[in-house]
Amino acid sequence: MPTQIPFDWREDETSLIFVLSTPGVKAKNLSVAICDVYVKVNLPPALFEVDLLHEIDPEHPKTRCRVSPNKVTVTLQKRQAQIWDEFRATGAKADLRVRRQAALDALEQREAERLQKRKDFKEEMLKQGEHAQWRLDSQNRETIEKWEQEEKEKWEEEVYRSFDSATGDLLESERRADDLDNLDALADGEVQAPEEVEEASPQVVKPEEPIWTAEELADTEEYVPDVRDNPGKIGLRFTERPRPGVPVRDRGRKPAPFPKEAPKTELPPMLAGDEREEDENDPVWLKDKGDQLIVRGDYTGAYNAYTEALKLASNARCFANRALTSLYLGNFEQCLEDCNRSIQILDFRNKPRNGELHHSADPEDEKVRARVEIRMGVAFLWLGAFKKAEAHFEKALNTEGLDPEEIKQVRQDLERVQSAYSALKVKDQADQSLRQGDEEAVEKALELYGQADFATKQECAVVMANRCLAHLQTSQLQQCLEDASMALSALKRWPVARSIKKPKRPTRLDPPYLDDPTFVHPDKQNQGEREWLMKHNGGNAKELPGLPDEYEWIKDVAEKNENAWIAVKKRMSKVTFDAIK
Repeated sequence: MPTQIPFDWREDETSLIFVLSTPGVKAKNLSVAICDVYVKVNLPPALFEVDLLHEIDPEHPKTRCRVSPNKVTVTLQKRQAQIWDEFRATGAKADLRVRRQAALDALEQREAERLQKRKDFKEEMLKQGEHAQWRLDSQNRETIEKWEQEEKEKWEEEVYRSFDSATGDLLESERRADDLDNLDALADGEVQAPEEVEEASPQVVKPEEPIWTAEELADTEEYVPDVRDNPGKIGLRFTERPRPGVPVRDRGRKPAPFPKEAPKTELPPMLAGDEREEDENDPVWLKDKGDQLIVRGDYTGAYNAYTEALKLASNARCFANRALTSLYLGNFEQCLEDCNRSIQILDFRNKPRNGELHHSADPEDEKVRARVEIRMGVAFLWLGAFKKAEAHFEKALNTEGLDPEEIKQVRQDLERVQSAYSALKVKDQADQSLRQGDEEAVEKALELYGQADFATKQECAVVMANRCLAHLQTSQLQQCLEDASMALSALKRWPVARSIKKPKRPTRLDPPYLDDPTFVHPDKQNQGEREWLMKHNGGNAKELPGLPDEYEWIKDVAEKNENAWIAVKKRMSKVTFDAIK
Protein backbone atom coordinates (compact mmCIF):
# COMPACT_ATOMS: atom_id res chain seq x y z
CA MET A 1 0.00 0.00 0.00
CA PRO A 2 1.50 3.40 -0.94
CA THR A 3 2.46 5.83 1.80
CA GLN A 4 0.91 9.26 2.09
CA ILE A 5 3.03 12.31 1.17
CA PRO A 6 3.06 14.93 3.96
CA PHE A 7 1.80 18.29 2.75
CA ASP A 8 0.72 21.77 3.73
CA TRP A 9 -1.86 23.94 2.02
CA ARG A 10 -3.06 27.50 1.84
CA GLU A 11 -5.62 29.44 -0.20
CA ASP A 12 -6.87 32.84 -1.19
CA GLU A 13 -9.95 33.91 -3.11
CA THR A 14 -8.57 32.86 -6.50
CA SER A 15 -6.06 30.05 -5.90
CA LEU A 16 -5.39 26.92 -3.84
CA ILE A 17 -1.77 25.86 -3.18
CA PHE A 18 -0.47 22.48 -1.94
CA VAL A 19 3.17 22.16 -0.85
CA LEU A 20 4.25 18.48 -0.72
CA SER A 21 7.35 17.50 1.27
CA THR A 22 9.33 15.19 -1.08
CA PRO A 23 13.09 15.11 -0.28
CA GLY A 24 15.25 14.31 -3.30
CA VAL A 25 12.39 14.38 -5.79
CA LYS A 26 13.08 14.44 -9.54
CA ALA A 27 10.66 15.46 -12.25
CA LYS A 28 11.23 12.29 -14.27
CA ASN A 29 10.07 10.09 -11.36
CA LEU A 30 6.88 12.10 -10.76
CA SER A 31 3.42 11.58 -12.23
CA VAL A 32 0.74 14.26 -11.81
CA ALA A 33 -2.92 14.38 -12.84
CA ILE A 34 -4.85 17.64 -12.35
CA CYS A 35 -8.58 17.40 -13.08
CA ASP A 36 -11.58 19.61 -12.38
CA VAL A 37 -12.35 18.06 -8.98
CA TYR A 38 -9.46 15.61 -8.45
CA VAL A 39 -5.69 15.97 -8.01
CA LYS A 40 -3.21 13.09 -7.90
CA VAL A 41 0.58 13.21 -7.37
CA ASN A 42 2.27 9.80 -7.63
CA LEU A 43 5.90 9.39 -6.47
CA PRO A 44 6.38 5.65 -5.92
CA PRO A 45 6.11 4.38 -3.28
CA ALA A 46 4.44 7.62 -1.99
CA LEU A 47 1.12 9.01 -3.14
CA PHE A 48 -0.93 12.19 -2.72
CA GLU A 49 -4.52 12.39 -3.94
CA VAL A 50 -7.47 14.55 -2.98
CA ASP A 51 -11.08 15.00 -4.10
CA LEU A 52 -11.59 18.76 -4.19
CA LEU A 53 -14.57 20.43 -2.60
CA HIS A 54 -15.25 22.69 -5.61
CA GLU A 55 -14.13 22.84 -9.22
CA ILE A 56 -10.83 24.33 -10.39
CA ASP A 57 -9.67 25.43 -13.83
CA PRO A 58 -7.00 22.95 -15.00
CA GLU A 59 -6.46 24.84 -18.28
CA HIS A 60 -5.68 28.17 -16.58
CA PRO A 61 -2.09 29.43 -17.17
CA LYS A 62 -1.54 29.82 -13.44
CA THR A 63 -2.53 26.20 -12.73
CA ARG A 64 0.83 24.48 -12.60
CA CYS A 65 3.12 22.11 -10.74
CA ARG A 66 6.65 23.17 -9.76
CA VAL A 67 9.31 20.62 -8.80
CA SER A 68 12.02 21.76 -6.35
CA PRO A 69 14.85 19.68 -4.83
CA ASN A 70 12.90 18.99 -1.60
CA LYS A 71 9.28 19.83 -2.37
CA VAL A 72 6.57 19.88 -5.00
CA THR A 73 4.27 22.92 -5.23
CA VAL A 74 0.87 22.44 -6.88
CA THR A 75 -0.92 25.72 -7.65
CA LEU A 76 -4.60 25.42 -8.61
CA GLN A 77 -6.68 28.28 -9.97
CA LYS A 78 -10.26 28.29 -8.67
CA ARG A 79 -13.05 28.42 -11.23
CA GLN A 80 -15.05 30.78 -9.00
CA ALA A 81 -13.41 33.31 -6.69
CA GLN A 82 -14.32 32.39 -3.12
CA ILE A 83 -12.83 31.11 0.14
CA TRP A 84 -13.39 27.36 0.60
CA ASP A 85 -12.17 27.00 4.25
CA GLU A 86 -11.85 23.27 3.45
CA PHE A 87 -10.36 21.67 0.36
CA ARG A 88 -11.48 18.02 0.67
CA ALA A 89 -14.87 16.84 -0.60
CA THR A 90 -17.00 14.59 1.59
CA GLY A 91 -19.65 12.02 0.70
CA ALA A 92 -20.19 8.37 -0.06
CA LYS A 93 -17.22 6.49 -1.50
CA ALA A 94 -19.24 5.30 -4.50
CA ASP A 95 -20.28 8.84 -5.39
CA LEU A 96 -16.73 10.15 -4.99
CA ARG A 97 -15.43 7.27 -7.14
CA VAL A 98 -17.88 8.11 -9.95
CA ARG A 99 -17.02 11.82 -9.64
CA ARG A 100 -13.31 11.05 -9.80
CA GLN A 101 -13.63 8.76 -12.82
CA ALA A 102 -15.60 11.41 -14.71
CA ALA A 103 -12.86 13.96 -14.02
CA LEU A 104 -10.14 11.54 -15.23
CA ASP A 105 -12.10 10.81 -18.42
CA ALA A 106 -12.41 14.54 -19.08
CA LEU A 107 -8.65 14.95 -18.52
CA GLU A 108 -7.88 12.13 -20.96
CA GLN A 109 -10.18 13.68 -23.56
CA ARG A 110 -8.53 17.11 -23.19
CA GLU A 111 -5.09 15.55 -23.57
CA ALA A 112 -6.20 13.70 -26.72
CA GLU A 113 -7.64 16.92 -28.15
CA ARG A 114 -4.42 18.78 -27.35
CA LEU A 115 -2.28 16.15 -29.12
CA GLN A 116 -4.63 16.10 -32.12
CA LYS A 117 -4.55 19.90 -32.32
CA ARG A 118 -0.74 19.87 -32.25
CA LYS A 119 -0.68 17.22 -34.99
CA ASP A 120 -3.12 19.17 -37.17
CA PHE A 121 -1.11 22.36 -36.69
CA LYS A 122 2.11 20.60 -37.75
CA GLU A 123 0.45 19.16 -40.87
CA GLU A 124 -0.96 22.58 -41.76
CA MET A 125 2.46 24.19 -41.44
CA LEU A 126 4.01 21.50 -43.68
CA LYS A 127 1.26 22.00 -46.26
CA GLN A 128 1.74 25.76 -46.28
CA GLY A 129 5.50 25.30 -46.66
CA GLU A 130 5.03 23.00 -49.66
CA HIS A 131 2.64 25.44 -51.34
CA ALA A 132 5.07 28.30 -50.75
CA GLN A 133 7.92 26.27 -52.29
CA TRP A 134 5.80 25.33 -55.31
CA ARG A 135 4.83 28.96 -55.85
CA LEU A 136 8.49 30.05 -55.62
CA ASP A 137 9.60 27.36 -58.13
CA SER A 138 6.86 28.43 -60.55
CA GLN A 139 7.91 32.07 -60.34
CA ASN A 140 11.58 31.15 -60.94
CA ARG A 141 10.65 28.98 -63.93
CA GLU A 142 8.55 31.74 -65.49
CA THR A 143 11.38 34.25 -64.96
CA ILE A 144 13.94 31.97 -66.67
CA GLU A 145 11.61 31.31 -69.63
CA LYS A 146 11.05 35.06 -69.97
CA TRP A 147 14.79 35.71 -70.03
CA GLU A 148 15.33 33.00 -72.67
CA GLN A 149 12.60 34.46 -74.90
CA GLU A 150 14.04 37.97 -74.62
CA GLU A 151 17.56 36.71 -75.46
CA LYS A 152 16.23 34.80 -78.46
CA GLU A 153 14.34 37.80 -79.82
CA LYS A 154 17.41 40.00 -79.34
CA TRP A 155 19.70 37.77 -81.42
CA GLU A 156 17.08 37.13 -84.10
CA GLU A 157 16.74 40.86 -84.56
CA GLU A 158 20.55 41.17 -84.73
CA VAL A 159 20.76 38.51 -87.48
CA TYR A 160 17.89 39.93 -89.57
CA ARG A 161 19.41 43.39 -89.41
CA SER A 162 22.51 42.07 -91.25
CA PHE A 163 20.46 41.40 -94.44
CA ASP A 164 18.96 43.83 -96.90
CA SER A 165 15.20 43.94 -96.45
CA ALA A 166 14.61 44.56 -100.18
CA THR A 167 16.97 42.04 -101.86
CA GLY A 168 17.68 39.67 -98.98
CA ASP A 169 21.46 39.98 -99.55
CA LEU A 170 23.96 40.23 -96.72
CA LEU A 171 25.34 43.72 -96.22
CA GLU A 172 28.99 43.81 -97.51
CA SER A 173 30.44 46.07 -94.82
CA GLU A 174 29.21 43.91 -92.02
CA ARG A 175 29.44 40.44 -93.50
CA ARG A 176 32.70 39.30 -91.93
CA ALA A 177 31.92 40.64 -88.46
CA ASP A 178 28.40 39.21 -88.58
CA ASP A 179 29.72 35.82 -89.70
CA LEU A 180 32.06 35.71 -86.72
CA ASP A 181 29.26 36.69 -84.36
CA ASN A 182 26.95 34.09 -85.85
CA LEU A 183 29.61 31.40 -85.50
CA ASP A 184 30.02 32.25 -81.80
CA ALA A 185 26.28 32.26 -81.32
CA LEU A 186 25.93 28.91 -83.10
CA ALA A 187 28.64 27.44 -80.90
CA ASP A 188 26.64 28.50 -77.87
CA GLY A 189 23.41 27.19 -79.38
CA GLU A 190 21.60 30.49 -78.94
CA VAL A 191 20.53 31.36 -82.52
CA GLN A 192 19.84 29.45 -85.72
CA ALA A 193 22.09 29.74 -88.76
CA PRO A 194 20.56 31.83 -91.56
CA GLU A 195 19.68 30.09 -94.79
CA GLU A 196 22.33 30.23 -97.51
CA VAL A 197 21.82 32.70 -100.32
CA GLU A 198 21.59 31.00 -103.71
CA GLU A 199 23.74 33.53 -105.56
CA ALA A 200 26.36 34.99 -103.24
CA SER A 201 29.02 37.25 -104.68
CA PRO A 202 32.60 36.29 -103.71
CA GLN A 203 34.49 38.65 -101.47
CA VAL A 204 38.21 38.85 -100.74
CA VAL A 205 39.01 39.05 -97.05
CA LYS A 206 42.17 40.93 -96.21
CA PRO A 207 44.38 39.36 -93.53
CA GLU A 208 44.81 41.31 -90.36
CA GLU A 209 48.02 43.30 -89.99
CA PRO A 210 50.38 42.17 -87.18
CA ILE A 211 50.79 44.39 -84.16
CA TRP A 212 54.62 44.14 -84.10
CA THR A 213 56.86 44.11 -87.15
CA ALA A 214 59.95 41.92 -87.54
CA GLU A 215 62.31 44.94 -87.26
CA GLU A 216 60.72 45.99 -83.96
CA LEU A 217 60.98 42.48 -82.55
CA ALA A 218 64.67 42.22 -83.55
CA ASP A 219 65.62 45.13 -81.28
CA THR A 220 64.10 43.54 -78.13
CA GLU A 221 65.98 41.24 -75.72
CA GLU A 222 64.45 38.59 -73.52
CA TYR A 223 64.99 39.28 -69.82
CA VAL A 224 66.20 36.31 -67.81
CA PRO A 225 66.84 36.82 -64.05
CA ASP A 226 70.14 35.74 -62.49
CA VAL A 227 70.42 32.59 -60.44
CA ARG A 228 70.17 33.31 -56.73
CA ASP A 229 72.90 32.30 -54.36
CA ASN A 230 72.32 29.20 -52.22
CA PRO A 231 71.47 30.49 -48.72
CA GLY A 232 72.20 27.12 -47.20
CA LYS A 233 69.93 25.32 -44.75
CA ILE A 234 66.53 26.97 -44.13
CA GLY A 235 64.81 26.24 -40.82
CA LEU A 236 61.02 26.35 -40.28
CA ARG A 237 59.59 26.85 -36.79
CA PHE A 238 56.39 25.05 -35.92
CA THR A 239 54.06 25.57 -32.99
CA GLU A 240 55.43 24.00 -29.86
CA ARG A 241 53.34 21.13 -28.59
CA PRO A 242 52.04 21.70 -25.05
CA ARG A 243 52.73 18.83 -22.71
CA PRO A 244 54.62 16.67 -25.26
CA GLY A 245 54.10 12.94 -24.95
CA VAL A 246 50.55 13.35 -23.56
CA PRO A 247 47.63 12.35 -25.81
CA VAL A 248 45.42 15.15 -27.05
CA ARG A 249 42.38 13.74 -25.28
CA ASP A 250 44.18 14.06 -21.91
CA ARG A 251 45.65 17.55 -22.28
CA GLY A 252 42.52 19.32 -21.07
CA ARG A 253 42.88 22.26 -23.43
CA LYS A 254 39.33 22.19 -24.79
CA PRO A 255 36.08 21.67 -22.90
CA ALA A 256 34.07 18.55 -23.46
CA PRO A 257 31.52 18.85 -26.30
CA PHE A 258 27.92 19.55 -25.40
CA PRO A 259 24.79 18.72 -27.40
CA LYS A 260 23.41 21.61 -29.42
CA GLU A 261 19.91 21.05 -28.12
CA ALA A 262 18.71 20.01 -24.69
CA PRO A 263 17.24 16.50 -24.48
CA LYS A 264 13.53 16.43 -25.11
CA THR A 265 11.13 15.14 -22.51
CA GLU A 266 7.71 13.57 -22.76
CA LEU A 267 6.55 15.14 -19.51
CA PRO A 268 3.72 17.68 -19.62
CA PRO A 269 4.76 21.37 -19.42
CA MET A 270 3.76 21.76 -15.79
CA LEU A 271 6.13 18.92 -14.74
CA ALA A 272 9.06 19.40 -17.09
CA GLY A 273 10.79 21.87 -14.74
CA ASP A 274 14.42 22.63 -15.58
CA GLU A 275 14.70 19.69 -17.99
CA ARG A 276 12.33 20.99 -20.67
CA GLU A 277 13.09 23.11 -23.73
CA GLU A 278 12.85 26.87 -23.94
CA ASP A 279 9.26 27.96 -23.42
CA GLU A 280 7.91 31.51 -23.55
CA ASN A 281 5.15 30.48 -21.15
CA ASP A 282 7.66 29.67 -18.42
CA PRO A 283 8.34 32.67 -16.14
CA VAL A 284 11.73 31.28 -15.08
CA TRP A 285 12.85 30.99 -18.70
CA LEU A 286 11.57 34.52 -19.42
CA LYS A 287 13.54 35.90 -16.47
CA ASP A 288 16.67 34.08 -17.68
CA LYS A 289 16.11 35.62 -21.12
CA GLY A 290 15.84 39.07 -19.54
CA ASP A 291 19.08 38.47 -17.62
CA GLN A 292 20.89 37.54 -20.85
CA LEU A 293 19.54 40.62 -22.66
CA ILE A 294 20.49 42.99 -19.84
CA VAL A 295 24.04 41.59 -19.81
CA ARG A 296 24.31 42.27 -23.57
CA GLY A 297 23.00 45.81 -23.12
CA ASP A 298 19.56 45.32 -24.71
CA TYR A 299 17.62 47.07 -21.94
CA THR A 300 14.37 47.42 -23.91
CA GLY A 301 14.28 43.71 -24.70
CA ALA A 302 15.15 42.85 -21.09
CA TYR A 303 12.33 45.09 -19.84
CA ASN A 304 9.83 43.32 -22.11
CA ALA A 305 11.06 39.87 -21.01
CA TYR A 306 10.76 40.76 -17.31
CA THR A 307 7.27 42.15 -17.92
CA GLU A 308 6.11 38.93 -19.58
CA ALA A 309 7.57 36.90 -16.68
CA LEU A 310 5.77 39.08 -14.13
CA LYS A 311 2.47 38.50 -15.91
CA LEU A 312 2.83 34.81 -15.04
CA ALA A 313 4.33 35.01 -11.53
CA SER A 314 5.57 37.64 -9.09
CA ASN A 315 9.15 37.63 -7.87
CA ALA A 316 11.21 40.21 -5.99
CA ARG A 317 14.33 39.58 -8.09
CA CYS A 318 12.36 40.01 -11.31
CA PHE A 319 10.97 43.36 -10.12
CA ALA A 320 14.46 44.45 -9.00
CA ASN A 321 16.00 43.59 -12.38
CA ARG A 322 13.21 45.33 -14.30
CA ALA A 323 13.83 48.39 -12.11
CA LEU A 324 17.45 48.30 -13.26
CA THR A 325 16.42 48.28 -16.94
CA SER A 326 14.07 51.22 -16.29
CA LEU A 327 16.95 53.06 -14.59
CA TYR A 328 19.19 52.62 -17.63
CA LEU A 329 16.35 53.63 -19.99
CA GLY A 330 15.73 56.84 -18.00
CA ASN A 331 12.24 55.84 -16.81
CA PHE A 332 12.83 56.71 -13.15
CA GLU A 333 9.16 56.65 -12.05
CA GLN A 334 8.79 53.07 -13.30
CA CYS A 335 12.07 52.20 -11.60
CA LEU A 336 10.80 53.49 -8.25
CA GLU A 337 7.49 51.66 -8.68
CA ASP A 338 9.23 48.32 -9.37
CA CYS A 339 11.59 48.83 -6.42
CA ASN A 340 8.66 49.48 -4.07
CA ARG A 341 6.91 46.36 -5.40
CA SER A 342 10.05 44.27 -4.81
CA ILE A 343 10.39 45.52 -1.21
CA GLN A 344 6.69 44.90 -0.64
CA ILE A 345 7.08 41.26 -1.72
CA LEU A 346 10.15 40.81 0.52
CA ASP A 347 8.29 42.27 3.50
CA PHE A 348 5.34 39.98 2.80
CA ARG A 349 7.58 36.90 2.68
CA ASN A 350 9.43 37.74 5.89
CA LYS A 351 6.28 38.73 7.81
CA PRO A 352 5.55 36.08 10.47
CA ARG A 353 2.16 34.43 10.35
CA ASN A 354 -0.30 34.42 13.18
CA GLY A 355 1.09 32.39 16.04
CA GLU A 356 4.66 32.29 14.66
CA LEU A 357 7.69 33.89 16.26
CA HIS A 358 9.74 36.48 14.43
CA HIS A 359 12.46 34.81 12.36
CA SER A 360 15.56 36.22 10.72
CA ALA A 361 15.36 37.22 7.06
CA ASP A 362 16.76 35.10 4.27
CA PRO A 363 20.32 36.24 3.35
CA GLU A 364 19.43 36.10 -0.35
CA ASP A 365 16.44 38.36 0.30
CA GLU A 366 18.68 40.80 2.15
CA LYS A 367 20.99 40.99 -0.87
CA VAL A 368 18.02 41.82 -3.10
CA ARG A 369 16.77 44.42 -0.61
CA ALA A 370 20.17 46.14 -0.45
CA ARG A 371 20.42 46.43 -4.23
CA VAL A 372 16.85 47.68 -4.52
CA GLU A 373 17.53 50.41 -1.95
CA ILE A 374 20.64 51.48 -3.87
CA ARG A 375 18.71 51.65 -7.14
CA MET A 376 16.00 53.74 -5.50
CA GLY A 377 18.71 56.08 -4.20
CA VAL A 378 20.18 56.44 -7.68
CA ALA A 379 16.75 57.11 -9.21
CA PHE A 380 15.97 59.81 -6.61
CA LEU A 381 19.42 61.29 -7.23
CA TRP A 382 18.66 61.63 -10.95
CA LEU A 383 15.33 63.24 -10.06
CA GLY A 384 17.11 65.77 -7.83
CA ALA A 385 15.69 64.48 -4.51
CA PHE A 386 18.97 64.43 -2.57
CA LYS A 387 17.41 63.82 0.86
CA LYS A 388 15.46 60.78 -0.34
CA ALA A 389 18.58 59.49 -2.09
CA GLU A 390 20.56 59.77 1.16
CA ALA A 391 17.82 57.98 3.08
CA HIS A 392 17.82 55.00 0.71
CA PHE A 393 21.61 54.76 0.66
CA GLU A 394 21.56 54.65 4.47
CA LYS A 395 18.88 51.93 4.38
CA ALA A 396 21.12 49.90 2.08
CA LEU A 397 24.00 50.25 4.55
CA ASN A 398 21.74 49.09 7.42
CA THR A 399 20.90 45.81 5.65
CA GLU A 400 22.99 42.65 5.86
CA GLY A 401 23.10 42.01 2.12
CA LEU A 402 26.34 43.86 1.24
CA ASP A 403 29.88 42.55 1.47
CA PRO A 404 32.67 44.76 2.93
CA GLU A 405 33.80 46.00 -0.49
CA GLU A 406 30.26 47.00 -1.46
CA ILE A 407 29.72 48.74 1.88
CA LYS A 408 32.85 50.79 1.27
CA GLN A 409 31.66 51.80 -2.20
CA VAL A 410 28.17 52.75 -0.97
CA ARG A 411 29.68 54.87 1.82
CA GLN A 412 31.78 56.73 -0.73
CA ASP A 413 28.73 57.31 -2.91
CA LEU A 414 26.78 58.58 0.11
CA GLU A 415 29.54 61.05 0.94
CA ARG A 416 29.56 62.29 -2.65
CA VAL A 417 25.78 62.78 -2.55
CA GLN A 418 26.00 64.73 0.69
CA SER A 419 28.83 66.91 -0.63
CA ALA A 420 26.90 67.53 -3.87
CA TYR A 421 23.82 68.56 -1.89
CA SER A 422 25.83 71.02 0.21
CA ALA A 423 27.55 72.35 -2.91
CA LEU A 424 24.16 72.83 -4.57
CA LYS A 425 23.11 75.31 -1.90
CA VAL A 426 26.36 77.29 -2.34
CA LYS A 427 25.88 77.19 -6.14
CA ASP A 428 22.36 78.69 -5.81
CA GLN A 429 23.77 81.61 -3.81
CA ALA A 430 26.50 82.13 -6.41
CA ASP A 431 23.92 82.08 -9.22
CA GLN A 432 21.91 84.80 -7.48
CA SER A 433 25.04 86.98 -7.08
CA LEU A 434 26.01 86.42 -10.71
CA ARG A 435 22.58 87.56 -11.92
CA GLN A 436 23.04 90.96 -10.20
CA GLY A 437 25.76 91.82 -12.71
CA ASP A 438 27.82 94.38 -10.73
CA GLU A 439 31.54 93.85 -10.13
CA GLU A 440 31.28 93.18 -6.41
CA ALA A 441 28.53 90.59 -6.87
CA VAL A 442 30.51 88.80 -9.59
CA GLU A 443 33.58 88.60 -7.32
CA LYS A 444 31.40 87.13 -4.59
CA ALA A 445 29.96 84.63 -7.10
CA LEU A 446 33.51 83.55 -8.08
CA GLU A 447 34.33 82.94 -4.45
CA LEU A 448 31.17 80.88 -3.91
CA TYR A 449 31.74 78.87 -7.11
CA GLY A 450 35.23 78.07 -5.82
CA GLN A 451 33.74 76.73 -2.56
CA ALA A 452 31.19 74.64 -4.44
CA ASP A 453 33.89 73.26 -6.77
CA PHE A 454 36.02 72.31 -3.78
CA ALA A 455 33.07 70.60 -2.09
CA THR A 456 32.33 68.49 -5.17
CA LYS A 457 36.04 67.68 -5.71
CA GLN A 458 35.90 69.15 -9.24
CA GLU A 459 33.26 66.67 -10.43
CA CYS A 460 30.36 69.04 -11.21
CA ALA A 461 30.52 70.40 -14.77
CA VAL A 462 27.67 72.87 -14.09
CA VAL A 463 29.67 74.67 -11.38
CA MET A 464 32.67 74.94 -13.71
CA ALA A 465 30.52 76.23 -16.59
CA ASN A 466 28.90 78.94 -14.41
CA ARG A 467 32.30 79.97 -13.05
CA CYS A 468 33.52 80.16 -16.66
CA LEU A 469 30.74 82.69 -17.36
CA ALA A 470 31.73 84.72 -14.28
CA HIS A 471 35.38 84.85 -15.45
CA LEU A 472 34.18 85.93 -18.89
CA GLN A 473 32.22 88.84 -17.42
CA THR A 474 35.34 90.00 -15.51
CA SER A 475 37.51 89.66 -18.67
CA GLN A 476 39.64 86.90 -17.10
CA LEU A 477 39.94 84.98 -20.35
CA GLN A 478 42.67 82.53 -19.32
CA GLN A 479 40.72 81.34 -16.27
CA CYS A 480 37.58 81.21 -18.45
CA LEU A 481 39.27 78.81 -20.90
CA GLU A 482 40.59 76.64 -18.08
CA ASP A 483 37.12 76.29 -16.54
CA ALA A 484 35.60 75.50 -19.94
CA SER A 485 38.19 72.75 -20.55
CA MET A 486 37.59 71.30 -17.08
CA ALA A 487 33.82 71.32 -17.64
CA LEU A 488 34.20 69.43 -20.94
CA SER A 489 36.48 66.88 -19.27
CA ALA A 490 33.93 66.39 -16.50
CA LEU A 491 31.16 65.83 -19.04
CA LYS A 492 33.21 63.06 -20.64
CA ARG A 493 33.06 61.25 -17.30
CA TRP A 494 29.24 61.29 -17.42
CA PRO A 495 27.93 58.04 -15.96
CA VAL A 496 27.27 55.33 -18.52
CA ALA A 497 25.87 51.82 -18.23
CA ARG A 498 28.69 49.50 -17.23
CA SER A 499 28.83 45.77 -17.93
CA ILE A 500 26.52 43.80 -15.69
CA LYS A 501 27.20 40.43 -14.14
CA LYS A 502 24.59 37.86 -15.05
CA PRO A 503 22.25 37.28 -12.07
CA LYS A 504 21.97 33.88 -10.46
CA ARG A 505 19.19 31.72 -11.89
CA PRO A 506 16.43 30.91 -9.38
CA THR A 507 14.97 27.43 -9.16
CA ARG A 508 11.41 28.77 -9.33
CA LEU A 509 9.33 31.93 -9.09
CA ASP A 510 6.86 32.52 -6.29
CA PRO A 511 3.12 32.68 -7.04
CA PRO A 512 1.66 36.19 -7.29
CA TYR A 513 0.59 36.92 -3.73
CA LEU A 514 0.40 40.66 -4.45
CA ASP A 515 -1.21 42.72 -7.19
CA ASP A 516 0.75 42.76 -10.44
CA PRO A 517 1.65 46.33 -11.57
CA THR A 518 1.72 45.16 -15.19
CA PHE A 519 -2.05 44.65 -15.09
CA VAL A 520 -3.86 47.27 -17.19
CA HIS A 521 -7.42 48.27 -16.41
CA PRO A 522 -9.70 47.18 -19.31
CA ASP A 523 -11.26 50.65 -19.49
CA LYS A 524 -7.78 52.22 -19.97
CA GLN A 525 -6.47 49.91 -22.69
CA ASN A 526 -8.00 51.81 -25.64
CA GLN A 527 -7.25 55.41 -24.75
CA GLY A 528 -7.14 56.54 -28.38
CA GLU A 529 -10.66 55.36 -29.21
CA ARG A 530 -13.72 57.59 -29.17
CA GLU A 531 -15.47 57.39 -25.81
CA TRP A 532 -18.88 58.70 -26.91
CA LEU A 533 -21.13 57.77 -29.82
CA MET A 534 -23.84 60.46 -30.18
CA LYS A 535 -25.62 63.30 -28.38
CA HIS A 536 -29.35 64.03 -28.00
CA ASN A 537 -31.11 67.18 -26.77
CA GLY A 538 -34.71 67.24 -25.50
CA GLY A 539 -37.05 64.52 -24.35
CA ASN A 540 -36.89 62.14 -21.44
CA ALA A 541 -35.09 58.84 -21.00
CA LYS A 542 -37.94 56.82 -22.53
CA GLU A 543 -37.84 58.76 -25.83
CA LEU A 544 -34.12 58.26 -26.47
CA PRO A 545 -33.13 56.22 -29.57
CA GLY A 546 -31.65 52.73 -29.28
CA LEU A 547 -27.92 52.08 -28.89
CA PRO A 548 -25.50 49.17 -29.33
CA ASP A 549 -25.00 46.91 -26.34
CA GLU A 550 -21.65 48.46 -25.36
CA TYR A 551 -23.07 52.01 -25.03
CA GLU A 552 -25.50 53.67 -22.61
CA TRP A 553 -27.24 57.07 -22.24
CA ILE A 554 -26.15 59.43 -19.44
CA LYS A 555 -26.74 63.10 -18.63
CA ASP A 556 -24.45 65.48 -20.54
CA VAL A 557 -23.17 67.82 -17.81
CA ALA A 558 -21.27 69.91 -20.37
CA GLU A 559 -24.55 71.27 -21.80
CA LYS A 560 -26.72 73.89 -20.10
CA ASN A 561 -29.93 72.16 -21.17
CA GLU A 562 -31.30 69.83 -18.50
CA ASN A 563 -32.55 67.32 -21.09
CA ALA A 564 -29.13 66.94 -22.77
CA TRP A 565 -28.01 63.31 -23.16
CA ILE A 566 -24.82 61.67 -24.43
CA ALA A 567 -24.19 58.03 -25.40
CA VAL A 568 -20.91 56.75 -23.87
CA LYS A 569 -19.27 53.36 -23.46
CA LYS A 570 -20.38 51.32 -20.50
CA ARG A 571 -18.01 51.15 -17.55
CA MET A 572 -17.21 47.83 -15.93
CA SER A 573 -18.64 47.08 -12.53
CA LYS A 574 -16.31 46.28 -9.65
CA VAL A 575 -17.38 42.62 -9.68
CA THR A 576 -16.54 42.24 -13.38
CA PHE A 577 -13.25 44.09 -12.97
CA ASP A 578 -12.17 41.90 -10.04
CA ALA A 579 -13.09 38.78 -11.98
CA ILE A 580 -10.91 39.85 -14.95
CA LYS A 581 -8.05 40.83 -12.65
